[in-house]
Amino acid sequence: MNGDPLLSLKQVAGELNVCVKTIYRLVDSGKLPRPVKVGRCSRFSRSVIDRFKRQIGAFASPSGL
Repeated sequence: MNGDPLLSLKQVAGELNVCVKTIYRLVDSGKLPRPVKVGRCSRFSRSVIDRFKRQIGAFASPSGL
């Protein structure tokens, strides 16, 4: 994660087109790794989110559902 940009929960939710509550659910279910704590703020590394997007893209149907 050296030099990897960190994203806020709101930024990650925007990237994935979901609400922040869904990000919490994904973390709780183990589908998304726990965020890094920076002070009181939770942050996700850009590479973790990009990897997750590739993984869910592999399972997406051609119709986009």
